Amino acid sequence: MKQLSLLKVGCCAFAVLATSVAWSEDEAENVNAEAQTEEAQTEEKAKTPENVQPLSPLTQLSRIMGSITVADPDVGKALPGVQGKRYPTGATFETGPNSSAVLQFSSVDSIRISAGSAVQILAGENPEMSRIIKLIRGQVQTFFRDNAPDGMFQVETPNAVLKNVVGKGDYTLTVAGTDETFRIATITGSCLVEGPQYSIPALRAANTLSVFTAADRTLSRLFGESGEYVAVLENGTEEPLKYKMSPQAVVKIYRQHAKVGGRLIVATMVISPKETLEHRFRFALGRPQLVRIDDVRPKDEKGAEDAEGELPVLLTPQKEEKEGEEEKKEEDTTE
Repeated sequence: MKQLSLLKVGCCAFAVLATSVAWSEDEAENVNAEAQTEEAQTEEKAKTPENVQPLSPLTQLSRIMGSITVADPDVGKALPGVQGKRYPTGATFETGPNSSAVLQFSSVDSIRISAGSAVQILAGENPEMSRIIKLIRGQVQTFFRDNAPDGMFQVETPNAVLKNVVGKGDYTLTVAGTDETFRIATITGSCLVEGPQYSIPALRAANTLSVFTAADRTLSRLFGESGEYVAVLENGTEEPLKYKMSPQAVVKIYRQHAKVGGRLIVATMVISPKETLEHRFRFALGRPQLVRIDDVRPKDEKGAEDAEGELPVLLTPQKEEKEGEEEKKEEDTTE
């Protein structure tokens, strides 16, 4: 009888032990699962850049010095800017002489508008995460997060666009009559520059580029002020020219519409810092069979000014007539 009681006690003890073990295993699995979840969340946060936060739906005006007027689309007219007021996208800010102001897009993103400047703030494709600073004239300095996502900030002018703008930058648009000079200076950040028949994939910290554009767009002149970076120049082929810009290097892009047919003809010349002509090519936009690329590297150190006179005549009368005839044949065939 005593042995039977001991056997029952042993069985109960074993059952309790087995249950405890089972509970311990379940608890361990839960702990492991929670640990894995936390680890996964930590890894996901690590992949996300710091300070990524949506932009404010309104632009706050602050640090006003001197005078500034704001054309508020909700009001329908321009009024003096109010310190601390938040304005909707679409508003245009214009500073007076000896004046400046700051526009705040988030707690970590802002721009400073210098004297005699005008900018319009627009929403991008994703209004919560993108802004377009349309520079009408004057100077803006950007103070954006260094790890801003692509597409968050863009600076736009009539003849060039800066995309994926991050960090600190200094951008000035000077309008003389109807001609424009856009000075692009990255300080600690970077940006992508896009213009007609050219682009700069990465203008990085301490790089500066000036772009002159004639009113009728017949001429664009790229001038390297500081730093080294690659300029991608369209040449009418599937492989554009990639030229390494450096201080004092110049790229001139001439444009002319054919008298017959109206197709755009582009002639580009690249001048080294030593003022020697390094590249020259001409092409008809959309006509890969009408491409001429010359090897013009001078062996006798011929100055670029000696060859420059050849470029403004993009097409001879005979070539223009031939181009027009080919255009007309294409139109007849299409019809």
